[in-house]
Amino acid sequence: MFWAVALVILAVDLASKSWAFETLSEGTARVIWPGVLQFSLLENAGAVFGIGGGRRVFFIVASIIAMVFVYHLFATSTVRQRFLHGMLALIIGGAGGNLYDRLLLGHVRDFINVSIRIGDVQIWPWVLNLADAALVVGVLAIGIAWPINHQAVAIHAAVVGSRPGMGKSDNSTQQDEELID
Repeated sequence: MFWAVALVILAVDLASKSWAFETLSEGTARVIWPGVLQFSLLENAGAVFGIGGGRRVFFIVASIIAMVFVYHLFATSTVRQRFLHGMLALIIGGAGGNLYDRLLLGHVRDFINVSIRIGDVQIWPWVLNLADAALVVGVLAIGIAWPINHQAVAIHAAVVGSRPGMGKSDNSTQQDEELID
């Protein structure tokens, strides 16, 4: 399931970028939702939000290291941690899509221009792609779920450990890890 999700994210990201850069005209925008969403082409030589432009080799190496680390997290997780596997797959697929662009094109292809405003203040002025969206969703979901899951494991351990005759068994670590599902 992990690899299937990662490959779908990668394929959809690359297909959407190819569609955008073959279909849209440079310097123009295709309005999807006026004032909120439009498609416009951007070649991003940096990282997220255009930070660090011109550091291609650094971002290639950082992407590979990050992907190896994410795979390590997957490989050392339990079979029952399906939510974690799904979010790690989003990260791997997204990182793979942007790595592909950096390796073959020298930049990342962005085209989804989301404009989020509060009143007259624009709080999200950036252009992104589906790989970026997958990365952000995966990282945020893990970042939000991680402390909640660890608190649940601690509560579970405290409750099990406090019952008479219910001390930790040999498989308690596995049970605690399964609670993180």
